[in-house]
Amino acid sequence: MRFSIDATLRKMAELTVGELIAFGNETQEIGIVVAAGQANAEPLIGVLKSANEPHPQLLRPWGDTPCLSLGKDLSIEPIFDPSVFPGNTNSRRAGWLCLAQSGWAMSFAISPVDQSGRFTLEWWKFGNEGGQIKGGVGNNAVGFAKWRIWANEETRRDPKASPLFEYEAAASHPR
Repeated sequence: MRFSIDATLRKMAELTVGELIAFGNETQEIGIVVAAGQANAEPLIGVLKSANEPHPQLLRPWGDTPCLSLGKDLSIEPIFDPSVFPGNTNSRRAGWLCLAQSGWAMSFAISPVDQSGRFTLEWWKFGNEGGQIKGGVGNNAVGFAKWRIWANEETRRDPKASPLFEYEAAASHPR
């Protein structure tokens, strides 16, 4: 018998920065590891899809929680929009993907959405090191409200393939 899936069952404490994971008991959640756990501590997950929150958010799950790791070979494809330009990143959107001088980053909600649709944001770098960007990406970044995640670059170039995940960041009310 042969199984055709490029995924492994892992525990949260074993994950490294940049891994795309699927997890959850009753709902399927998708996330990217944005900070690895230190000394058996839990990693920080940038949850991209959740039944509990409409916006990408940060979560620190228990270290022994099982998850399906889809690997680090994924390809994130920003969808170009003619309205994007340097400086339009302050639109208060969770899931806003930005190219800044320091590399790619994404905004995540760190508080629940209140009745007025407001929440607090943090910016996290993508890449091998990851890490938080204190104070955000600033006005010298180009933002993308829409993006797709593909299993790898080869799959992204296949016109018959479908992405693993698509997202469009919705604007929130200013705080």
